[in-house]
Amino acid sequence: MSLSARISRLQLPPDVTRFLRVLSEVDAPGCTRLLDDRAASSTFALEYWAPRMLAGALSDAEFSLLAVPVLIRAALPKPAALMLASRLGIPASAVDRLLEWGLWRSADDGPGYVVHPSVGSFVTEPADIRAPEPLLAALLAADIADELPPTAMAELAPLVLVVAAPAQLAAAAPVVIDAMQLAERIDDAMLFGPAVVDRLAEDTAKAAVLFALAEALALEEDRDVPALVHYAMAAALAPEDTELRGWCRLGAAELHLERGELEDAGVALAAAHRVFVTVQAWGPAGEAATSLGALGIVAKRWETARDWLQEAVALGGKGGDLDAVADAQDLLAEVERTQGRWAAAEALAAEAAKTRALAVEGVEDDEEPDAL
Repeated sequence: MSLSARISRLQLPPDVTRFLRVLSEVDAPGCTRLLDDRAASSTFALEYWAPRMLAGALSDAEFSLLAVPVLIRAALPKPAALMLASRLGIPASAVDRLLEWGLWRSADDGPGYVVHPSVGSFVTEPADIRAPEPLLAALLAADIADELPPTAMAELAPLVLVVAAPAQLAAAAPVVIDAMQLAERIDDAMLFGPAVVDRLAEDTAKAAVLFALAEALALEEDRDVPALVHYAMAAALAPEDTELRGWCRLGAAELHLERGELEDAGVALAAAHRVFVTVQAWGPAGEAATSLGALGIVAKRWETARDWLQEAVALGGKGGDLDAVADAQDLLAEVERTQGRWAAAEALAAEAAKTRALAVEGVEDDEEPDAL
């Protein structure tokens, strides 16, 4: 009796029949063994083994692509599926094959592809993936290019912890933490972050993960104290005079300002400014100087405020940030007003308006299409 006839006589559910018919074309001997095993045991689950054997006929990269909707727990849009196929080094026809074989199907609640329910039973664990490292690299690249749902990477924590080599782990962990915060899973992030740090040897990599966790905590209500703790730990591990240490100090300063802890904010801002100037990161250095100038105004320390705001103007000029220059000029004008120097204040306000106009002109010039 032919395979086709044997399959027809079984009167199976349509999805299982489809799997078997495709398997009979892809791997006829395997399909025959499967039917023989089923005939020998009434409890043999064809709905499990038929798709599993069919998935076994895929290449490692194709199997990785198959697993993605399960791993990210979300439908995979067609453009993202096609780009992932390319990133994994397989042709776009692999997407069509997964659909034709029934291993993927269209999502019921929106655009995109999900796996057949029978497939999820054998691609749910990181250990199930045949080539996890290339898959993780492809997913990271896809996330950076905004090809995946915003919270997709939050679901990859188990894969990251199990398969990522140190360099890949250091790159993936901040992305996963950011996605967890977006998914309102900050408690999971607080478990994931330390687990990653324990697996890393380099202090710089540890600092980057702790900084990402601090940034995520800073966005949550009532998490400012643990955020400050993580900023401090990250700063302690970040190499001296590196931009990362500057960002740690600046993040802590912003939280101190929100908490009304002006003296602590000033200390953190001064530390951030020093680091950023050392590494010639003029933009954030100017931001720190502007905030220090504003603190001087609040404290009515006019000369201190003036010194920091003049520094901010100079740094904004070095960085080419005319908006930042204008902000500092406006604050300088406020300092002059408080001192009763009305002419100087008006001149600075006019200069700030002129600077902002130049900034707008620069944006408009950048947006103009090239001449034909």
